[in-house]
Parts: sequence; structure tokens; C-alpha cells
Amino acid sequence: MLETHGIECFIRGQHLLGAVGGLPVQECWQSFFSSKVTFHGSHPNTSGRLRRNFAKLVVVRDDVDKLVEVMIWVENNSYWEEQMPEDSRLPKLPVTVSTQRARKLAGEIRPNAKPAMPLPVSSQQWLEDLQISIEKMS
Repeated sequence: MLETHGIECFIRGQHLLGAVGGLPVQECWQSFFSSKVTFHGSHPNTSGRLRRNFAKLVVVRDDVDKLVEVMIWVENNSYWEEQMPEDSRLPKLPVTVSTQRARKLAGEIRPNAKPAMPLPVSSQQWLEDLQISIEKMS
């Protein structure tokens, strides 16, 4: 969709899902990269909108805010980010949930059985993988 609007982008790791089990789940997640869209940076509306739109695909409407908060917690506590030199780390995003609360919310979030577009894995599977990752991260 972005490419049709002239925004160059690519997805890293789109073929790694088969490695889950041999590699940690969070290392097999797909990552989105674009030269014109950033998740961190000077335009918080863009990153917030992207997170919210993704959450709307994955979970039921009433749980979108919960998933957004959990995704921000995951981003702030990513193993990958912690391995970066301090001067190369992205700034932390504002988050209102603790580790314990992120774990609790992830267990309460209900999957969207009929997302508006196809996802590489089912919403249920994605949420189960998210819970496993949070447990490993905390």
C-alpha cells in the first residue's frame, strides 16, 4: 500500500516465522523499514497512527488501546535495542504500563477473528507469541 503512494519500504524477516523454536520469537518478528516513515522521530502522530492501525487489525476494537500500550512497552524493552551502543539507541517512547501490567494486559487482549486485511499469522498466534516474548523479556 505504501509503495503505491511512492513510499519506498521493505519488510525484514518475512520468512523467519519457520525458525520460531530454534530462534527466540521476538527475533523472528517481521520488521518494517522505510526511508520516509519512522516509528521514532519528530512526528509522533505517524508512529502512533501506524501502531494503532496495526492494533486494529490484530485485536477487537475494545482492546486496541491495550495492545498499543503493550507494543510501546515491548519497543522500550527490546533486547535488540539494549544491545545497541548507548549513543545509537532510539529514545524511549512514553509508556504508562509497567512490566507486570504489560504482562497482564497481553493476557487479556482478544484477537480480531476477521482482520480487514490478511496477516502473515493469525491474530491469535501473534498474541500468543507476544505473551511468550513478554515473559522472556521480563
